[in-house]
Amino acid sequence: MRFFFHVVGNGKSVRDDEGEMLASAEAAQAHANEIAHDLRHDDFDGCLIHVTDEAGEEIARVPMGNGKQ
Repeated sequence: MRFFFHVVGNGKSVRDDEGEMLASAEAAQAHANEIAHDLRHDDFDGCLIHVTDEAGEEIARVPMGNGKQ
């Protein structure tokens, strides 16, 4: 299945139009957690990753931040 990882919040909106092929919703959640971890020191504090499936259904929201939340 293809999943999309959109970043929103704090005046930012980064839409993922390419997505990633992953085996399950659980794998997509884990991937979103990795993205949030990788970007924790960038300017995304307070943003969320909205994970959607191929049908556009949201399956998860993952908070992003630098650990100060």
